[in-house]
Amino acid sequence: MSDKQKGLQSVLGEILPRIEHRNCVQHIYINFKIYHGSQFLRNKFWTCARASTMAFKKVDPTAFDWIEKNAGNPKYWCKAFFSLEVKSDMLCNNLNEFFNSFILSARDKPIITMFERIRRLIMERIKDRKFLVGCKPGPLCSRISRILEKRTAYEDGYTYSWNGVDGFEVYSYSGDHFKVNLRKKECSCRI
Repeated sequence: MSDKQKGLQSVLGEILPRIEHRNCVQHIYINFKIYHGSQFLRNKFWTCARASTMAFKKVDPTAFDWIEKNAGNPKYWCKAFFSLEVKSDMLCNNLNEFFNSFILSARDKPIITMFERIRRLIMERIKDRKFLVGCKPGPLCSRISRILEKRTAYEDGYTYSWNGVDGFEVYSYSGDHFKVNLRKKECSCRI
């Protein structure tokens, strides 16, 4: 949310009271780096936004005060305060900006033609994405697989294997292993 849209939050709260509202962290970050330009603090800002706990205040109290004063309530932009009911944890509104640019060619059409054009664009995009994902072995696309493999190296010696359907088995070098069922959302670790 830019500085020019401060009233939007209260209006949306009145019109859609049960909907969770969020701010775009990218816009907050742009304003933050004007006043706190060190690369260290900029990196810590993103760490703070992605964090599941609030530890930024210990790093730099003045930067924290700026965030508290200018970024508004952290429940609108920090993952630590996001509701667990909402299934999206996006911090930036780049998805909206992408979608708006994606439908640009349909905007000047009459309403029915516009919706038909958008429907076709979305169908084409879904087909392209499914083709890309369908070419990969396993349930995950290659980008996510690479990220998981990279993170497994850091995860204290844990590794995983896919069972071919809807589950994984997670192994540790100490000999522990846990079964994870994605469909049932269960793990034998009971966490």
